[in-house]
Amino acid sequence: MKQNILLILLSIVIWTAACVEPFDIKLTSKKIILVVDGTLSDQDEPQVITLKKTQPNTGYISYLAEREAKVVVIENGTVRYNCVEEGLGRYVLPAGFKPKVNSDYTLSIVLKDGTEYLSGSEKMKPVPEIDSLYSEVVIGDIPYRSSKINGNRVYLNTQDFKETGDNYLWNWKLYERQTYCASCLEGLYYNTPLPAGRCVGSSGLLGTGIIYDYFCPGDCWEIYYQDYINVMSDTYSNGNKITGRLIAEIPLYQTSGALLEVKQQSVTPTSFRYLKLLAEQSQNTGSLADTPPAALVGNIKNIKDPYESVGGYFMVSSSRTAYFWINRNNVPGNTTGLFGGRSANPEPPTPPFRPPAAPCIKSKTRTPDKPKGWVDPQV
Repeated sequence: MKQNILLILLSIVIWTAACVEPFDIKLTSKKIILVVDGTLSDQDEPQVITLKKTQPNTGYISYLAEREAKVVVIENGTVRYNCVEEGLGRYVLPAGFKPKVNSDYTLSIVLKDGTEYLSGSEKMKPVPEIDSLYSEVVIGDIPYRSSKINGNRVYLNTQDFKETGDNYLWNWKLYERQTYCASCLEGLYYNTPLPAGRCVGSSGLLGTGIIYDYFCPGDCWEIYYQDYINVMSDTYSNGNKITGRLIAEIPLYQTSGALLEVKQQSVTPTSFRYLKLLAEQSQNTGSLADTPPAALVGNIKNIKDPYESVGGYFMVSSSRTAYFWINRNNVPGNTTGLFGGRSANPEPPTPPFRPPAAPCIKSKTRTPDKPKGWVDPQV
């Protein structure tokens, strides 16, 4: 039972890390587990397989990149695509590689010590276009931390294919314009060393709890990610319109508009069952009244030891992307801000040199690049 719960938590971490910045769960484990994060898509983006191993006796789940492995994606049982190690456990497929609709793919992994792993076969299925996205203003019922606030719910319409057995996965990414690019607790920001600069503790601020925020010198956007699993089978909608599918609940972070990027993906029946079970068990663990979690088994196996626990899942997915502009002009109430509920607090100016501006460093949660579909305000 403990091992099953560990695998569930590992899967939740893997899934969440694909959507937001990785985080650690406080959990002690004495077992080293290989964790595979590999989803191939037909989008114009790098195709990456990530290999890590959990580290024992640390008081929480932590990871160490698995180096010098041989990672191969096999198409239709014959064509082999060798991945190139990029560092940090990342193995990248050749430039231009895209999985093809109705083709089968498996993942082969040989670790440095010779241990071999093989995934189940995944067939790329087509996915329909997103017909439309729309939103409604919601008063006092959008989840935000431990409360409910004002914001928007966004819904999707699409046309299901006539063929049976279609399974859908939806993900979203939210872009909010960011004005401040650095924050310092009980200290001051200096723009050296380049490129990111650093916070330096200040004796005058020690023990005050004061946080100073520093302006970006140019355009910058904060990126928020979906942190739950949204999947659906076409069992009851086969060949019909899928209407009003709830995609996102967006809090009122600020009064200016925001851009929502929505991705609609096809997944295989086995991937759907795995994701559905993961979603159910991530919401139903820890209570004595809950049903004990079932073993969450992925599709990657040790060739010589099928009972070895392996975290993660290998899947292929065709996807379609649509963009939706959230206009907040008609959303009443107070904003949460982009700092976790607190208001920005810029350092008081001390001419001629303070405060400096902080650069917008491109990362998973921030970008200086204007997002596709962004709507600039009318001047």
